[in-house]
Amino acid sequence: MWLACVSTTTADRMIPVRNAGLIQRKDDATGVTQYSSISPTTRCPAMSHDSSRRRFLTIAVVATAAAPLALRSLSAEAAAPAPVAAKPLPKLALTDPTAKALAYAEDATKVKHASFKAGSNCINCNFYKGAKGAATGPCTLFPNNSVIGKGWCSAWAKKI
Repeated sequence: MWLACVSTTTADRMIPVRNAGLIQRKDDATGVTQYSSISPTTRCPAMSHDSSRRRFLTIAVVATAAAPLALRSLSAEAAAPAPVAAKPLPKLALTDPTAKALAYAEDATKVKHASFKAGSNCINCNFYKGAKGAATGPCTLFPNNSVIGKGWCSAWAKKI
């Protein structure tokens, strides 16, 4: 079943016709009936769908559905707390069990350990993660404490 449109001979109007393989037209001026075939591709302008209108409606529906999701993600970003500056780590105490086990000293120039190498200190150690030029900084061997840059311990390894 298909729908087609036929133009009348006496006027510029289109008439929609269903189930038409042959179209019967009567000329009003002459009274002659004419038969013609139409194809399913013949379309009536009054019944055609504008593709730009379809595109607009599709975009409008998608935008309407996506708007709440976009707003929710934007509000979640706005509600996220600002990053808080990290609290400085407490200084490593010489009485700490790990510090004692690794023979940690706050001044490398006063160390009298068998594995001590001249010029070695926390600043040039691979485990030291402090900022360049900082007096103290974090060490991966003492994760909850900061160590003094001029310090030393027996786990010292040359920075790569």
